[in-house]
Amino acid sequence: MEIEAEGGDYDDVYDDLADEGFGVQGDGSLDEDGIEVQVPASNGDNTDKLVQRACQCLEKNGFGVSKRCGLHVHIEYPSQMRTIKHLLLMTYACEPVFYAINPQSRLNNTYCQPLNKRFSVHEIIQTNAQKIDELFYSKKYADLTRSKVRTFKRMKWNDCRYFGFNLHSLFYQKTVEFRYHAGTTSHQKIMRWITLLKAILLYVRFRYNQEDVLRLIEQPAVLSKIRYLKQLLKLDEPLTDYIINRYIKFRMHLCAE
Repeated sequence: MEIEAEGGDYDDVYDDLADEGFGVQGDGSLDEDGIEVQVPASNGDNTDKLVQRACQCLEKNGFGVSKRCGLHVHIEYPSQMRTIKHLLLMTYACEPVFYAINPQSRLNNTYCQPLNKRFSVHEIIQTNAQKIDELFYSKKYADLTRSKVRTFKRMKWNDCRYFGFNLHSLFYQKTVEFRYHAGTTSHQKIMRWITLLKAILLYVRFRYNQEDVLRLIEQPAVLSKIRYLKQLLKLDEPLTDYIINRYIKFRMHLCAE
C-alpha cells in the first residue's frame, strides 16, 4: 500500500524505513514536504506490523494528512477475466459506501474518480468477460483497438489508473488497486479498510452471485447498502459499527480528516 502524508521530516522517515524494505519518495500531487511511504507486500501475517511501523514513523517525524493525501491499497488478485468482470460490478455496487465513509474531498478528486460517472451496470453485465479490459480502457481512450490495449497493459503509467478502482494496475502488475480512502496515518483505520477490501475480494472469488450484487446496487440509501453488505460479506459487528460511524461522521459534516 501507499500512505501519503505531508508536513514532516522526509529525511528522518527515509533513514528509519528505507533499510527495512519500505519505499519512501516524494509525490507530485502533494505539497513540497509531501511523502509517499510504500509498505512492503505481505502475505497477511505481518501486514498489521508493517502498517503500524509505517504509521508510527510518520507520526513520530511530524507527518499528518490533508485533503490532498490518499491511501492506496494494492491486493494481488487472480487475473481470470470472468472474475475481474465480477469484481468490477461488485466494486461499482460498493462505491457509494466507499465515498460515503470518506471526506467529500475523495469524491471531488481527479486521482480517485468514481466508476459510476463513466460506467453503467448494463454495459458491465453485457460486456463479454474477455473484453472487460477493452471496456475499462475505453473510458479514457476513443478508437480503442486490441493492439492499443496490449500496449497499455505493458505501460506503468496510464490515465485509467486514476479511477477509485484501478484495474490498470491488475493488467500491468497483477494487483487491483483501491484508491478511495482518504489519507491517514492511523494504523487502526488502515487495517479496518484492508479488512473490508479483503472481505469484498473473497466474496467475489468464492461466493459471487450477480443477483445479490444487483440487489446491493438497488438499495435506496447508503445506510441500507451498509446493512446489506454486512449480511452479504458476513462482516463482524466491530467493523460494521466502524463503517456506520464513519458514514454518520461524514454525512453530518461533523469534522474532516
